[in-house]
Amino acid sequence: MKRLTSVAAAAFTAAFLTVAINVSAQDSNINQRTFLTFSGPVQMPGVTLPAGKYVFRLADTSLHNVMQVFDGEEKDIIGQWFFIPRNRTTEEANAADGKPVVVFMEVPEGVTPAVKYYFYPTDITGKEFIYPKDQALKLAAASKQPVLATDTDVSKGGEAHVFTVEPSGAEAAYDANATANQNQQAAASAPAEPAAPVAANRPTDLGADRDRTVGTSGVADQNPAPRQQASSELPRTASPFQLIGLLGLMALAGGFGLRLARSTN
Repeated sequence: MKRLTSVAAAAFTAAFLTVAINVSAQDSNINQRTFLTFSGPVQMPGVTLPAGKYVFRLADTSLHNVMQVFDGEEKDIIGQWFFIPRNRTTEEANAADGKPVVVFMEVPEGVTPAVKYYFYPTDITGKEFIYPKDQALKLAAASKQPVLATDTDVSKGGEAHVFTVEPSGAEAAYDANATANQNQQAAASAPAEPAAPVAANRPTDLGADRDRTVGTSGVADQNPAPRQQASSELPRTASPFQLIGLLGLMALAGGFGLRLARSTN
């Protein structure tokens, strides 16, 4: 009986270790670390990146609403900025074929391309970058389109004060619900633009002009791509059903051990 009790205890321990390993795997890439290489200079909020290789990842903040960019060796931080969640369709995500997607604003020739959206591989919810007011004014005038802006110091964290800068220079309050409705109406009335995946080891045409800056990805983090449910939640990679099953095994093993212990008394 003592041997059987030991076996039951060992089974319980193994189940517990399996659960611990599974939870660790889910949290292994919560910062969405990705390598991107640009063929030419690119504007990001508050910074212009020369052509080269960079590391992008989420900042370790409570709201998970800040993106950071590091040099290719990930030694020095180059910039950081706020973003808001921006959804894409399942069809667009499937078309990206598991690769990062970078979408530039439409600006005239001679203006350094500026990134508007970024989608982590497999995520339906991506990131729309929010530019400092002065930079947003210039981009809105060049692109003839409204640009999201903020006057909040990103280094202080917290929530960003977000507003829209019009091409005329006028400012308007940002309404997330109204913007979402406009995007849905535009998608229903016009054919969707092709996604611009950042393909591994080869440049991808991100516009009609083949001389425009393109981005390519190096080897991204080898951990499974997490799913970002919202900017205030940590992304997850694994299904909860496996964890539930393991918890069930733990409960059965514990009950079996208790029953054997009682039988020996």
